[in-house]
Amino acid sequence: GNSENIRLAVTAAKGFGITTIALTGKDGGKLLGESDLCIRVPEERVYFVQEKHIIVYHLICAMLEAERWGK
Repeated sequence: GNSENIRLAVTAAKGFGITTIALTGKDGGKLLGESDLCIRVPEERVYFVQEKHIIVYHLICAMLEAERWGK
C-alpha cells in the first residue's frame, strides 16, 4: 500500500478519470486513502499478502465470469 510506483500509477489513472482498485495488506498503507476502492487482506508480511492476493484475483475473475457469461 505504500509502493511509490503503484501510488504514481493510481495518480495517473485518476488523472484520466479511471476508477482505481488497490489490493493491499492489513492496514492499506497510503493507498487506502488514495484509491477509489481498497481491498485489504489480513496480513502484514509481504509474501503472505501476495499469497492472499492470488485468492482475491481468482475470486474477482470468477465473479466477473459469472456475471458476464453465467458460469
